[in-house]
Amino acid sequence: MIIVRITQLKLFMTNLLETPVGTKVRIKSIGSNRLLNRRLSSLGLKTGSEIEVMLHRNSGIVVANAGNRLALSKSIAGELVVEKME
Repeated sequence: MIIVRITQLKLFMTNLLETPVGTKVRIKSIGSNRLLNRRLSSLGLKTGSEIEVMLHRNSGIVVANAGNRLALSKSIAGELVVEKME
C-alpha cells in the first residue's frame, strides 16, 4: 500500500521541460549543482516557488515568476523537478 502511494506521487512530478505551456507548477527540487541553486535563487527561483510556463522555444523555455519572466536554457530547465498545482 505504501509503495503504491509513493508511485502515485511520482506521477505528478516531472521536469520543467515536459510541462505544457500555460501550466502552473511548484518547484520541488533543483539539481544537485550548488552553483545552479545559487544562480536560480538570485533570480527568485527556489524550491517551493510557484511558476507558470509561458513559452517553449528550441533553445529553452520562458517562465513567469512573481510578475517577472525568465528565459531558461534546456539544460537548466531539465534540472528543475516540478509538480502541477491544482
